[in-house]
Amino acid sequence: MGPGYVACSANPTFNDFVYEVQMTIIKGDYGGIIFRTATLNFYCFSIYQAGHWDASIYQYGNRYRLTSGNDTSIHTGLGQQNSIAVVANGNTVTFYMNGHQLDSVNDSTYSQGQVGVLAEDVGNPTEVDFRDAKVWTL
Repeated sequence: MGPGYVACSANPTFNDFVYEVQMTIIKGDYGGIIFRTATLNFYCFSIYQAGHWDASIYQYGNRYRLTSGNDTSIHTGLGQQNSIAVVANGNTVTFYMNGHQLDSVNDSTYSQGQVGVLAEDVGNPTEVDFRDAKVWTL
């Protein structure tokens, strides 16, 4: 089987919010959070264990990158805990890693939905631990 992802989301539906999760990549490639989720459509903010981050839109299984980069605020390597967070307020989406703002984008593709987590592989079996998920509505 080729590369793929596993996502899990939970009710209720949120419009404008702050969403934060403590995430540790146990093995494999990368993990992240999903938000404004509805079926196969959602925003995704993920980090790779080597220190790269990526923010994308998924539409019916297709991935479209919004922004990405490398940042020294990411605790690299397997077994390292990172605080991954997003602020979604109207069309403005801001991405944070360990309290450090990485980037902000203006995108109106999705305005509401559920929040959740995601583990994805690009060729290596991947296991990600998620803890202390918190959501604050704005």
